[in-house]
Amino acid sequence: MIGKVQDLGAEPFHADHRWFYYLWHIPVHGFPWTVLGVLGGLMLFRRYPGRSLLIWSLPLILVALLTVYPTRTHYYTVQLYPWLVLLAGVVIDQGMLKWRERGMDMRPTIHLAQWLSRGFVVLGILLVGLGVASLVGVDELEPLSPHALALLGMGICYTLLPLIWVWRHLLHSPASLWVGSLYLASGIAMISVVNRADFGNHNPALAQLGQSWDQQVITLDPIDQVDIGRSGLEDVCQAQAYAFYTPRPGRLVGDEALLADEFGLHLWLSPVQQERYEPLLTGLQPVIELEGWQLMERIQAVLPEVTIDPVLSDLELEPNLEQDPVPAP
Repeated sequence: MIGKVQDLGAEPFHADHRWFYYLWHIPVHGFPWTVLGVLGGLMLFRRYPGRSLLIWSLPLILVALLTVYPTRTHYYTVQLYPWLVLLAGVVIDQGMLKWRERGMDMRPTIHLAQWLSRGFVVLGILLVGLGVASLVGVDELEPLSPHALALLGMGICYTLLPLIWVWRHLLHSPASLWVGSLYLASGIAMISVVNRADFGNHNPALAQLGQSWDQQVITLDPIDQVDIGRSGLEDVCQAQAYAFYTPRPGRLVGDEALLADEFGLHLWLSPVQQERYEPLLTGLQPVIELEGWQLMERIQAVLPEVTIDPVLSDLELEPNLEQDPVPAP
């Protein structure tokens, strides 16, 4: 992994973020589980530093490598979240274990579940407020309107946590209810995100083009493919998206292959390649343009039509009967 980071560091991509980018990005996007993950790591390090070395040290090494690597993007942290979930599970498991051991103990000793309930109720009140404001139509919260009910449901689940703790002596299986309410909030968040129409689609226009390709663009023969132009790191992400949504994508065409005319009948020409090499490209005509990308098609050479005089054609086809027959040998 360290060698890979060194190789990739030679050609940085999205290096405009500062070195502390992940130090705020990871806690914000994984909240509240990132907070619980840090607590879980500290608990394991304090109680079982040797046996739990892998589970708490690997996330630290991964964060350190991502910070050193000059390319800093939001999706690089996806591989970190499973470890944070495991560490967060340690906190919940330890809290519920002590709860079950003490049962209905009403002593004034501060319990881990009580601390977590106090923290989650603050988050719950905030989410309920955002959900209500989104439902009534606050202009500033318009992007949250599709998730208004989900925000309200999550806020209610988090707000129930301290109530379950206070009424634990009146409820049947309060520990299970506490954990269930916590997990239900996460399930509501996941369902709300997955049910969005644009979930996993950062380019709706390109996705729509891919669904109605034959009607809107061109009708390709079964053997035809559309090559994808790629100049380098500047357009690699867009090139991958166009290759994904093109029905029959061909090969990636770099700058050298583009100048050497090594591509098929159809080619997605990236904006970077257009700016650099379009004056040098001949024999191509644009079919459609989408967000700066041009779908180019080779201009087929058309042979001139040769008209044959029908009189001359008939004379050439008629046999010449006046010629002397060829003598037999």
